[in-house]
Amino acid sequence: FYCDHFFVFNEYYIKQYKKIINSNFHVLGAYRNNIVEVKKSSNKNFLLISEYDKDGRDKKIIKSFCKLLELLNIYFSRSNKKIHILLRRKNSTQKEEMEFYNKFFKSNCVFHNIFDWKKSYQTVDKFENIIFMQSTLGYEATARKKKVACFQTNLTGSKFWFGWPKPFQKKHYFFTSKYLSYSEVKRILTNLNYCSQSTWEKKYYNSIKDLVFMDKNNEKFREILSKILKNSI
Repeated sequence: FYCDHFFVFNEYYIKQYKKIINSNFHVLGAYRNNIVEVKKSSNKNFLLISEYDKDGRDKKIIKSFCKLLELLNIYFSRSNKKIHILLRRKNSTQKEEMEFYNKFFKSNCVFHNIFDWKKSYQTVDKFENIIFMQSTLGYEATARKKKVACFQTNLTGSKFWFGWPKPFQKKHYFFTSKYLSYSEVKRILTNLNYCSQSTWEKKYYNSIKDLVFMDKNNEKFREILSKILKNSI
């Protein structure tokens, strides 16, 4: 296969795509993520990015996500804290989505509705700590310098790991799980809870900032597009 220009999240995807397609590759990051201005927050509560799937296309992933929710409920109940949940884009199933989470957290959760795609990034920016399993928005949050807790590694029967296709680094265990258990949930969330934003940026952000490239206002994309248009005249 061949195409003229191919924009990717990071440089590690280029090697994978080159196996199946010839193109001029460019590291862009996430187009929408680049557009929304990043704002810092002092809200130390945890925001869970919803990965609710009504259709349940992958039963292994749904099973792992439900187990994660059970463990998170234990942690937040014992911590006497509420978990905040960023619901998926507003649709006809949002009521069902809230009922799904209420089965796990009862009244110990706060829902955040989003009505357009910009709102999702703005909501993420309100929180220092983000929890996710394999959500793309979770990875985009790393580019916004959010402290992330990822429960993906070896949990879904997938060969992929946190940051795939970038080689996994053991230092990621500070905020990623080795397996799914309450001790791991407690360890990771406690790590983030006591990790200051400045420490995160100095010690951990530098090792993951290349996962999703941040190109403010898509300046690089605009520059490349301008050159393409100029050459086509």
